[in-house]
Amino acid sequence: HLVVVLADDLGWYDTSVHNPGAPTPSLKALADEGLILERHYVFRYCSPTRRSLLTGRFPTSISSVQPDGDKLCSDFLPLAATTLGEKLQTAGYVSHFVGKGHLGYATTDHLPIRRGFASHFGFLAGSETYAHGGGDANASAGAHDLWRDAGPARSDVPRMTYSTDAYAARFVEIASSHDPSSRLFVYFSVQNVHAPYQDPPEDDRGGPWPDFKLCPNCTYAQMLWRLDAAVANATDALRRHCLWDETLLLFTADNGGIGPYANSHPLRGHKHDPWEGGTRATAFLAGGFLPDALRGQSTGAKLVHVADWYPTFCALAGTDPTDDAVFDGIIRPIDGVDVWP
Repeated sequence: HLVVVLADDLGWYDTSVHNPGAPTPSLKALADEGLILERHYVFRYCSPTRRSLLTGRFPTSISSVQPDGDKLCSDFLPLAATTLGEKLQTAGYVSHFVGKGHLGYATTDHLPIRRGFASHFGFLAGSETYAHGGGDANASAGAHDLWRDAGPARSDVPRMTYSTDAYAARFVEIASSHDPSSRLFVYFSVQNVHAPYQDPPEDDRGGPWPDFKLCPNCTYAQMLWRLDAAVANATDALRRHCLWDETLLLFTADNGGIGPYANSHPLRGHKHDPWEGGTRATAFLAGGFLPDALRGQSTGAKLVHVADWYPTFCALAGTDPTDDAVFDGIIRPIDGVDVWP
């Protein structure tokens, strides 16, 4: 089974993978028992990284533009590209897409449900508030960006009080209903800690964390806490339903952090910058599938790019990663390489 957890706008020093005072004990435990990807590189902002992961191409091979505003309904993840969900589907995987999209949606054929994923629950744009699909609790009042499979998730809007908790609950549903005899792929694209900075409901708050010196009990710390809880709930569900021992989990950020509290120490820069504070992501591998010889280790100076997971996962699944797609009249094969030991 393959699981990708993609955190949003996460600074290098925001989690206890690198900062022992951060409010993310579950991430720390997973990284400690897994393989830390010390030099794991992504694009300097959101959407190109996501397209790179799902197509195995460097962002410049497709487009490094953000599909936001009037560009949301774009062809920035062209239909000519075979997504990772589609590749794994040919290998017998049941694939699910949970959380943030931000891939460009020119037509309904661009929706995840049409591109190799058996189910989709999340939002399509690059950012929104954390409650009710970015709108009012009344799904009939105003605009909302929340989708389930091929249409608006109207019935989910009133119940969504904090998106990351709702997406984690969907992950738990997927794990609990999956047939262990078939292979599972979940693309779990968590909204935290992207702006706007919003506290979770009071009952779901933790802290304070006095060793998190920048803000021991601020909203940002609470958002990191809910990110950690979402990953904990997901991995606990995999364990409960006898999936964890055969799972390889990749955790990575889509880019560096930004804003008043995100911390890139000791790296230079932040999201939007070409320096490592924007492009070197907190990342690790975990799960029962990870060989014992790799556990508790770091990759050190070895370089990995987010595009490399496409051919790596295809190889592990036993399917050919070749995808010579034509963009603007030019044949563009994948750029990633298999990095499995």
